[in-house]
Amino acid sequence: MELDVKSSTEEEKQQGQDGLLSRITLAHTFYFLIVITAAILRLSDLNLVPLSPSEATEALAIWNFWLPDSEALTFASPLYFTTTAFLTQVLGFNDPIMRLVPALFGICLVILPWFLRRRIGILGAILTGLLFTLSPGLVVASRTAGGQSSALFAGLLCFIAWLRYQETSDNRWFYILALTFGLGLASAPIFYSLILVFALAWITHMLVGPALISDEEGHRQATRWPGRQTMIESALILAAVLIVGSMAFLLSPGGLGSTADIIAAWTGQFLNFVSAQLWLSPFLAIGRYEITLIILGLPAVIWASRNEASFPPYLVVAICWALLLILLQPGEMSNLLVLALPGYLLIGNFTGHIFDKIASWIDIAVMIIVLLAGGIVVANVIRYGRLGGFQSSQTGTYHLLLALTAIILAIIVITMIWSWREQSVTAGVTAGLSLLLLASMWSNAWWFSRSGLNDTRELWTQTASVDDVRLLAESVKEISWQFTNSETDLDIKSTVDSPSLRWYLRDMVDFKIVATLTNSDFSQVLLTPMSDVPPLPADYIGTDFTYLRTDTNHFLTAQERLNWWLFRESPVPITEEGLILWLRADLAGGSL
Repeated sequence: MELDVKSSTEEEKQQGQDGLLSRITLAHTFYFLIVITAAILRLSDLNLVPLSPSEATEALAIWNFWLPDSEALTFASPLYFTTTAFLTQVLGFNDPIMRLVPALFGICLVILPWFLRRRIGILGAILTGLLFTLSPGLVVASRTAGGQSSALFAGLLCFIAWLRYQETSDNRWFYILALTFGLGLASAPIFYSLILVFALAWITHMLVGPALISDEEGHRQATRWPGRQTMIESALILAAVLIVGSMAFLLSPGGLGSTADIIAAWTGQFLNFVSAQLWLSPFLAIGRYEITLIILGLPAVIWASRNEASFPPYLVVAICWALLLILLQPGEMSNLLVLALPGYLLIGNFTGHIFDKIASWIDIAVMIIVLLAGGIVVANVIRYGRLGGFQSSQTGTYHLLLALTAIILAIIVITMIWSWREQSVTAGVTAGLSLLLLASMWSNAWWFSRSGLNDTRELWTQTASVDDVRLLAESVKEISWQFTNSETDLDIKSTVDSPSLRWYLRDMVDFKIVATLTNSDFSQVLLTPMSDVPPLPADYIGTDFTYLRTDTNHFLTAQERLNWWLFRESPVPITEEGLILWLRADLAGGSL
């Protein structure tokens, strides 16, 4: 059934005349709780993992921006730079503040499905919001300093604003489109990917699909465009937002160039020839982090192909374009998030339709059977993973047999019910799988955003910082207090250059990066690579620290792979790089 634009507009006008409290429903309450959950996942423990080198680069640009006679600024996301730079003047400089803006955009992203509730249903919007909340990829993007989170928010809001304008012809939606388009252009390359996917899906669906927008008689309606005055005003809004967002309110003119670099970086991602392993990595990551897109996405696509409404088929087309984009931009892990947005919108629509049909005790009974069988399978597979490594024990095989027995019994019972109530089986099985997957998503999102993000054995992470880099910074400050009576006046020279090292030693006034040490370098503290110690100009006493994690070749046996997926345990050590902190011996008094 197509959307009745006229009646929905009249409903909005009537709601605008009612009081706020009278419009709050149980659905609003549920959605509010989902947003609170999203805030907990995104805002808690932002200081847990040290800033990665890419995050530190963004943070250093903000730090240097406020220093007199600072060096040239280098940053990838002008919008992130602008928003966080002014936030630091109120809240200060630390790791959580550097990640606060992406976290807030991530929370706002969870709110957006509510504006599509007339397309996907109220229950569908609630479930989509829950999927956005628990998606490991979206949670990680929201907890990473940079422009990805704002780009995802801007890309989806641009699509919603365009769709709502086509439905209502309300110019306010076109102004919102212009504003968010300006934000997206200054955010990150993934914004262009989202806009491309939604635009190509719109064009494709207009040509071959059912009408997304129809008139009162049910005929396909041509694409609407605002009048000249509205177009001029929208262009001015876009330009103003782009300039302000890119140039930090005109205080950083170089930001406009960084905005141009975003589209250059995005176009450079196309047909970038890489190894087959990197080409497959985004698809492997779907199975690792977003398995819900596969298990519920496939039945959702089948359901959408049989659905009379026009929006589900549109989302299927968008998913197809997103998959093609993953192939055309090989190795770009961020495209997993481009797939996640239309994918979870479709799954939310599908599961909302299913849950809405659960009305009898038979439906609930089937759902409970699936939950029980799933719980037994998961518990016994976990026990097998723990015991399977002991070659002399047969207990692991016993647990596999228990899991297989639970599956067979569940299939037999469900098949018997299928011959009686086919609809109950469809609804109950889908509902049971959805609840199991939501629980799994919560676990994965919590672990991945707090521990896995710093593990270079994961597909998502190529470089990361080690907790030792913070310990190094604290040690340097203690030494500085001891010998200079100041926390920042220690004379330090380093032949190690890393954005993370620069960030955590940013307060040190006399911290210098040098190519090599000379015989005249009698600095109080020297930092040198652990793997290649150069000749020292004097007697120094050293202690070692690790500071950087690089991409780890993670090859595992079948048993080890099972343990990695179940328990995140691996016998392969993380590849790390270290340095040595040298303290001049005459200062140390013979010991560090």
